[in-house]
Amino acid sequence: MRFDAEYQKKEFRKRLEILRNISKPLSYFLVDGTYGILPKSEDYLQNGLPLLRGVDVRSIDFDTKNLVKVPYDYYQEKFAIKKGDIFILVKGATIDYSDGVLLIDKDVSKAIFNGSCFRLRLQNNINRYYLYVFMQSKYFTFQKILAVANNGIEYNSLESIKNYQIPILPNSFQLKIEEIVITAHDKLEQSKLLYKQAEELLLEELGLKDWTPMNEQTSIKTLNESFLSSGRLDAEYYQKKYDEIEEKIKRFETIELGKIVSITKSIEPGSEAYKNEGTPFVRVSDLSKYEISKPDIYLDKAYIQDYLLPKKNTILLSKDGTVGIAYKVDEDLNVITSGALLHLRIRNNIDILPDYLTLILNSSVVSLQAEKDAGGSIIQHWKPSEIEKVIIPILNKETQQTISDKIQESFHLRKESKDLLKQAVKMVEDEIEKGL
Repeated sequence: MRFDAEYQKKEFRKRLEILRNISKPLSYFLVDGTYGILPKSEDYLQNGLPLLRGVDVRSIDFDTKNLVKVPYDYYQEKFAIKKGDIFILVKGATIDYSDGVLLIDKDVSKAIFNGSCFRLRLQNNINRYYLYVFMQSKYFTFQKILAVANNGIEYNSLESIKNYQIPILPNSFQLKIEEIVITAHDKLEQSKLLYKQAEELLLEELGLKDWTPMNEQTSIKTLNESFLSSGRLDAEYYQKKYDEIEEKIKRFETIELGKIVSITKSIEPGSEAYKNEGTPFVRVSDLSKYEISKPDIYLDKAYIQDYLLPKKNTILLSKDGTVGIAYKVDEDLNVITSGALLHLRIRNNIDILPDYLTLILNSSVVSLQAEKDAGGSIIQHWKPSEIEKVIIPILNKETQQTISDKIQESFHLRKESKDLLKQAVKMVEDEIEKGL
């Protein structure tokens, strides 16, 4: 009883035919399945109960430390995240993306999830690693597209989720997939360990490894020391922790960021220019210190200008919203970045390693400077003129190289992990098609 064009696509109908003979509905494998809570964004806190959102489901790097926080009284056992849970993205513009699946393969302290995610808890009649991989394949993703097309909104209903067709492949094959996923996750953990070692080495060299910022609520400044020199009257700007971090890093050779890099602004074309296909448009929500996620917004190629395309070793730095996220581009990219992201390119006469500089930008050394500059307003905005004056400590070249080597190996392992998961997805698709 379907007349919508998406359902009638030959490739989709063919996939349905393939699955129909070898599958059972997802409900057959479920012990429990539920949507999460619907908190308001104004309830987000600096510290509190970790909340998993759709954007987090799209990342393989699950860590409760990186989740937004909500009040602890939001906690309900039925929304608790447990080891073995699988989450799928069921709401939003990225609903049909193959990376909208997350497997929790380690113990989790108290954390919950929101309504853009659907949690699956499985019986023992299917391998959870296999299901996790299948849900990243084209044979699962197209079912989400069909379900959305049928209800006219970017949301998968409970009925459609429970009716997703899951192929029952041999147990021996499912175990092969499990081995690959476990290896991929092990490589990811090694990657995170190396990155943490690089962070700790940096802080140790700067004497900040065990440093805790002052939390004093008062600071006495003269008029010359305050408004007449900074133009700022908000009390938060003068917290002692900001003076303390500046004093600590100035024990080393330092240089202002604007003298290290050239800074280029990008564009903000407006939502009326957004498209479903074209040149990927990268926004702050697509950026982390580890990667650029696949954007869900595109622009017409008419917007492409050479200076807007990130080149190899360009550092992207967020200045609006979540300020101070830095990511170094490892190769030329055919994407356009939003106006909230600045392009930083190291000047030719400056001898500093880009991986080292990126780590500094992501560290407490710079995050406290960003917090100081961008505070005092409801929506955080870090002015390029303030960013140019950020103080960067320069360690010796040998230490820079050691840090850089750890970061590059970390990113190499992260890529290997992703490649293994792609390999597993291809194996599942090939196995499904073997009988054709």
